[in-house]
Amino acid sequence: MLRRGAIFLAASASQIALGVLAWWLIGAGALDGDVQPGWLIAWVLLSLSALFVQLFASFTGGLLTIDVAALLKQRLLCGALRLDPASIRARGSGELLAMVSESEAVETAGLGGALGAIVALVQLASAAAVLAAGAGGGLHVALLLGWTLAVALLGRRFARERAAWTRARFASTSGFVEHVVGHRTRVAQQASQLHHVEEDAALERYHGASRRMDSVGDLLASLPARGWLALGLLGLVPAVLGGVGVGPRVVATGGILQAQAAFATLATSLGALLSAAVSWRSIARLFVAAERREPTGIPQAVLGRPATSGVVLEARGVSFRYDAERGEPVLRGCDLVLSKGDRLLLEGRSGGGKSTLAAVLSGLHAPSSGLVLLRGLDRRTLGGAAWRSRDLRAASSSMHGATPPSAAHTVRSRDAGATRGALRRRCAG
Repeated sequence: MLRRGAIFLAASASQIALGVLAWWLIGAGALDGDVQPGWLIAWVLLSLSALFVQLFASFTGGLLTIDVAALLKQRLLCGALRLDPASIRARGSGELLAMVSESEAVETAGLGGALGAIVALVQLASAAAVLAAGAGGGLHVALLLGWTLAVALLGRRFARERAAWTRARFASTSGFVEHVVGHRTRVAQQASQLHHVEEDAALERYHGASRRMDSVGDLLASLPARGWLALGLLGLVPAVLGGVGVGPRVVATGGILQAQAAFATLATSLGALLSAAVSWRSIARLFVAAERREPTGIPQAVLGRPATSGVVLEARGVSFRYDAERGEPVLRGCDLVLSKGDRLLLEGRSGGGKSTLAAVLSGLHAPSSGLVLLRGLDRRTLGGAAWRSRDLRAASSSMHGATPPSAAHTVRSRDAGATRGALRRRCAG
């Protein structure tokens, strides 16, 4: 992709250079009053070459966009699969749905906007070189730099308004989905006259954010190109009043028009690119989560270790809290010994820690304190892949071919809250 990106950049720069050279040839002949057929043929050939190079740049840019989009999708999918289950649980389904839509915005708007912005910047650089050789000289170059800075500040303001609009849209989407999911509970628990108060307030915030973003977006779409044309022509006035020749004035006018086209491209691309940048903040956690690596374990332990007893899974003093610093423990001091052939029943009211205990025992969560052993080895020693493999084999052996114990006994779990549930270990029969 880096090689393809370099080819795209070189092709874009070549296309702009060929266009400038073609118009320089025909312009020089026209100003001298001697347009030879050879100059016209050269102009046609250079223009056709610029057209073919532009087609090649567009083709290369399309391939580059496809490659980057495919890599981005793979990375985001990998990050989604490596997210911490606790962070997924803390997010509602509405927020997760909004993250999916934002990933689409990054792919469609971000990649196209990035390529367009690159082409616009190359055009601006070439326009600066043409303006430096024209009647305006340094004044035109300074005006171009100042106007570029003004457009950048306008883009920054648009990014702020876009971020506020995105937050309002996230809140509206998340609230709508959560209300749909919990509609029956809401109808039963909330007075009917209050059903739409929260939605109306969210829609009002969304409408205000949309209005502000659209007003800045309209400026960003129209002001850069038109404002520069007026500013560039104004910068040409001193040269006209000073009696500068026709040739330098024509060159300056060509540079002004070239910069105007660059600003028109930049305005469109910048809006899409800034929108994608705001959307990126919502999915960046997925991109970063793809870098998570679970411990590989000790190969000698993973290759195989003969069992010295019938104990498959053992928990000693296991405690767990979702907030490692301030949260109350969901589990506290849980002890469990599960042997081959045993069946386990978790009992307790909602919120008592049943799912959390199962997640800790299966390796989805690391215990805040205590120790979990699978056939005598902890997860750090085995590594994630070997832990899951042994966990599946252990579960399979616990369900089949085992002689059930003659008696059932109970292991108590002192978990948080008022739950006094028991871990009842029943025999397989």
